[in-house]
Amino acid sequence: MICEGLKFNKTLKLLQLEGEANIEHVKVYCEVLKTNKPITDLIIYLNTEVVKIIAELLKINKTISELTIAIAAIHVEGAEAITNTLIWNRTLTALDLTTSIITKKEIIFISEALKVNATLAILDLSENGIDGEGAEAIAEALKINKTLTNLDT
Repeated sequence: MICEGLKFNKTLKLLQLEGEANIEHVKVYCEVLKTNKPITDLIIYLNTEVVKIIAELLKINKTISELTIAIAAIHVEGAEAITNTLIWNRTLTALDLTTSIITKKEIIFISEALKVNATLAILDLSENGIDGEGAEAIAEALKINKTLTNLDT
């Protein structure tokens, strides 16, 4: 299995999980990623359950700096998990949630995390149709956040 190779690999920088990966496979990858130091970029094209598992990983992993969660409905539970990660993680500098089917509720959760996060520099929320209360929540967070340099909505 690929995970076995990841345990010993010292050069791979990017890992992309998509398609047929199931929850059990993702859990195995996460166990390896808890200690794999070279991987800095993680791309996920899966679902809310996977988002929650990855969010837990990012509480432990101190090397992943870029996370992409695309083409996946993250729902409120996933947004809560991402919010908790943004509050506690100090290595994530780029978060791409392009086409993640984010609603007003999810945006409000993420905006709350932006108020206290001190490392995220890049946030991509494009192709999610953010408007109204979601846009207002982001605007309020931007008044407080001092590290975000790139925002795509």
